[in-house]
Amino acid sequence: MIRHTRASSVGQTYSEGTSKTGDANLPTPWKMHLVSVVDSESEEMLDEGLSVYFKAPKSFTTEDVLELHVHSGRAILSSILHSISKLPGCRLAAPGEFTRRAFDAGRMDLTQVEGLRDLIDAETDEQRRWALGAAKGAVRDEVEALRQEIIACLMLCEAEIDFGDTEEIDGDVVHRAKDRAIALTDTLKEYLRDSRKGEIMRSGIRVVIFGEPNAGKSSLLNWLAQRQAAIVTPVPGTTRDILEVALDLGGLPIIACDTAGLRETHDAVELIGVERAKEAIRQADIALCVVSIPELEHRYQHS
Repeated sequence: MIRHTRASSVGQTYSEGTSKTGDANLPTPWKMHLVSVVDSESEEMLDEGLSVYFKAPKSFTTEDVLELHVHSGRAILSSILHSISKLPGCRLAAPGEFTRRAFDAGRMDLTQVEGLRDLIDAETDEQRRWALGAAKGAVRDEVEALRQEIIACLMLCEAEIDFGDTEEIDGDVVHRAKDRAIALTDTLKEYLRDSRKGEIMRSGIRVVIFGEPNAGKSSLLNWLAQRQAAIVTPVPGTTRDILEVALDLGGLPIIACDTAGLRETHDAVELIGVERAKEAIRQADIALCVVSIPELEHRYQHS
């Protein structure tokens, strides 16, 4: 249950700010109201916050929506949700249900839904920018432009088929259609060649650091992470398994992986680590080899 609180210019009672539709039970839509949130049965005050009523169809889902802006304490949220759940017909929304309702109502298409998901999951500025563009319809606009170009090519071909033997159609219609189709094919090939861009932007660029034992792989990982993510000791073979650290480098998502040193070994555990390192190198977007300069100089002097 919500009670409006009389306070300053922000808060007003229902009687002062009722909907223009004349329904005295509804607040003025699309306007914030200072309210007291009380239990639906005991009428105990649970919190004080703001409410906004979005009247259909001008809402995210195109349905009537009431938003409550309350304090984020766990006890507050739990008590409010418990109180609301006791109201007839009220239940918790399923994961992604609001987006699904917006999609079903035609408010969003699938490219925008995917962009919204990526925007929620974004951890870097570049991910945020890319996802926000998709959520605003950038991908949809690109696909629609391709669709319109395909329709234009079909229109030219059909014009030649239907009216090619008349003087109303230029003789180069087929050549124009062919040139546009070739350009369209090249554009589609560019999209297909760049097919992993979205995957990399979502999951991150996988950078695998490899090299011989004690080459400085773990030290490099710690420097990139700006913390002691990996154990560093003078003992060769300290790193036995793959250690992954998520980084934000210039807005780009990076998954930096420290691996076991590559060398011949009879140690069963270290051997497993070496094999995993080799597999990680094969799966990497970028494989970064770390070499010890003193070790190179030593080998050069004794070669």
